[in-house]
Order: sequence, then C-alpha cells, then structure tokens
Amino acid sequence: MGEAGRGIVRAAVFGASLVLTVAAVAMWARSARMTEGYEDNLARIAPGGYLHRILHVRSGSGAVYVGASVLRRAVDASNDHQWHHGHYYRLTPKAAAGASDFWKRKIGYDRTRLPSGMELTIIAAPYPLIAAIAAAPAALIGARAWRRRRRFRDGCCAACGYDLRASPNQCPECGRPAGAATSG
Repeated sequence: MGEAGRGIVRAAVFGASLVLTVAAVAMWARSARMTEGYEDNLARIAPGGYLHRILHVRSGSGAVYVGASVLRRAVDASNDHQWHHGHYYRLTPKAAAGASDFWKRKIGYDRTRLPSGMELTIIAAPYPLIAAIAAAPAALIGARAWRRRRRFRDGCCAACGYDLRASPNQCPECGRPAGAATSG
C-alpha cells in the first residue's frame, strides 16, 4: 500500500473514531435522563429439547449493559415449534431505581445461574470508558500529524526529526529528500 492508500486509511480511521466518540458521548448524556433497552427473544421446541435465548442491550445511569440469557431443557416434543420477537423498552426513573444491584454497577462482568435454570451473562461498561477508547485512534493520528507539521515548520526532516538547516536538499540521517512525503 502506498502513501496515498495509508493516508486514506488514516483519514477513515480518524473519521470513524470521531463519529464513535460523539455517539458515545451523546448516549452517555441520554442515559443520564432515561433507561432504555432492547431485548431479543428466541425460543425453540424441537424433538431434542427446549432452547430459550434472550439477548439484552440496556443503557442507563451512564453505562451500557450487554447480556445474554440461555435456558436449555430436555423435553419430549413431537414437533418443532419456534417463536421469535424483539422489543424496545423505556423505563421511567422510578422503575429503573428499583433494579437489581448489578444494573446499578457501572463496570463489570457477571455470570450466574438463575433459580429457573437460565444462565445469565452480563457485561457493563461506563460510557466515559467507551468514549475514551473510541477517541484514542483519533488522538494518536492527530498527535502524529501535529508532530510532523511541527517538524516540517521547524526545518526538520518529517520522517526522523533531523535538523535540515545545514543540508536543505536531503536528510543526511535517513536519506529522504527534503519535503518528501513520509510513510507510516
């Protein structure tokens, strides 16, 4: 991949990083006012047994929660039967306040077996952490570009930083022509 291709990739990563950061900050602000989520249910009864799977995504109190619940049971069924539905929900602040202790945590991982036999796995992450992780690529790319521009402005080689005032045509350290594009 040439320098132009790497520049396009850097610009795409920079832009995607900024969009994800803005989205995380917007969701963080929204989660301070309300708790909302999506739940996807799938159940299947087959001659081999019963499977009930629920996927959850919930946002509230400055954090996002992603979870999965699975229930498997052996049943004697003569035919296949399957149902699937998903629903979006919003909880009022009063209803969200009565949630279990895990939903009040901002970060963590929990795996438990419920009395019904269902296995529940939940991961919680705070929005500030998600925003920081999303912003990291943009910050690194921006810092690197700023350092290159500063080197070029100060009369140094953009690739290695060697002072080019004594040899303005070519860098004696790395051999690059002065003002040439750098790779990487």
